[in-house]
Amino acid sequence: MTERPAPTPHADHQTIAFVYTSPPTVMVVDSIKRIREQGGRVVILGPQIKGYEKAADVADGFIFLRQRFVPVYVDPDNRPRRYSLPWASIVARNLTRKATQKPAKRVLGASTLWWIAAKHNRQALALLDGADVITALDAGAVYLVWEAARRNRHAAAINGIGPTLEHLGLAR
Repeated sequence: MTERPAPTPHADHQTIAFVYTSPPTVMVVDSIKRIREQGGRVVILGPQIKGYEKAADVADGFIFLRQRFVPVYVDPDNRPRRYSLPWASIVARNLTRKATQKPAKRVLGASTLWWIAAKHNRQALALLDGADVITALDAGAVYLVWEAARRNRHAAAINGIGPTLEHLGLAR
């Protein structure tokens, strides 16, 4: 299989997907601003964890990833009546999720679980399939970016913010 050259480096009219599994740093926020100034569209993809807000505020979009093991959301204003059928369903699903979380994490690994979460999110797949550049911002996102690059063959899959800026021609 011959290796194809990387796309022409420039940020104008490019869709850049930043993928993270731990809170993005201040350097990421500054980089998003620089890319947007040059005409690029930046969408971040990751969990809703403390510290993601700054990057989400400056990006063009944010796609929230939820692992399949998180408890079922219950509206606090409209809780199901105890021992009713909806209540029993929620309890059963939460117990199943809690029982399968640790073995799945041990066998598959956290990175694989993030890829599974992205694979079950239509917005995330649409972003990853249409992105021109897919960047892993931390070690936990590398596997997700690798799998996304296997689906989207024309995208540049990059590990780290520095190489991304270099690829886009924005490195100092």
